[in-house]
Amino acid sequence: MSSRKRGKRRIPKQWMPVIALDVFKGKTIGTVLVGKPKSAVGRILEVTLRDLTGSFEHEKYKLYYRITEAKDSTVYGRFCKAAISRDFRASMIRRRSSLVELFVDSKTSDEIPVRHFHTIVTRYRIRTSMKKAIRKLVSEKLLEIIPTLTLEEYIKSVLFGSPVKLNEELAQVSRKICPIKNVDLRKLLRTDMIRR
Repeated sequence: MSSRKRGKRRIPKQWMPVIALDVFKGKTIGTVLVGKPKSAVGRILEVTLRDLTGSFEHEKYKLYYRITEAKDSTVYGRFCKAAISRDFRASMIRRRSSLVELFVDSKTSDEIPVRHFHTIVTRYRIRTSMKKAIRKLVSEKLLEIIPTLTLEEYIKSVLFGSPVKLNEELAQVSRKICPIKNVDLRKLLRTDMIRR
């Protein structure tokens, strides 16, 4: 008679806090369910900015942190992505208006590579040549601003408008071409943290 095979013993899982290492440094950004803390490394945690600030006006932004370290019963994450919610993005675009999208690759002053996607909605429909002109002006402005800020300053400028009122500056540049209804972030990637 053959001996009975025993299965692996299950490790009891528990909720562990995730602490931010760079943007919102030292703040608990969420919790993750794991058996061993090391098994959480590599996971991506999604939180809304409202969860971190408590302000309803920040509901539209989502932040993504990649868990990079685990010590004792705490895991630590680094910022890897920010994006605007799909619902909010869809509500911005109306009939008889144009959507101008662009992206820029750059490095912050602390040598962290980022890819910035931005959305501009015009008050009325515009020609393709005007869209190209807006793209060119906004791209130049972004390439001028991003290298002067650290990653944390840059992200806070995009989300909160401090220390640089980024959306206002981009809207001001865009208004040279045509009236603008809305200027907002679409997506912001930290390219060294995104796996290919």
